Amino acid sequence: MAIALHEAGAARDETPAKNRRNLRRTKAREAAMGESRAALYAEAKRRGIPGRSRMTKEELAQALRRH
Repeated sequence: MAIALHEAGAARDETPAKNRRNLRRTKAREAAMGESRAALYAEAKRRGIPGRSRMTKEELAQALRRH
């Protein structure tokens, strides 16, 4: 799969340094926003909130506040 993407040109702009920088930025943004979507989803699953698999992080947080 990676070879096919590379040959198609999809991976030409990706570098390990750029990937690390993007990951660092994403982790910082998640830390600033509070819990991750995975943690919110797990709590919604524990509480049995319907439709949780299609909810965004914000929708999950809102649904958890309501229940």
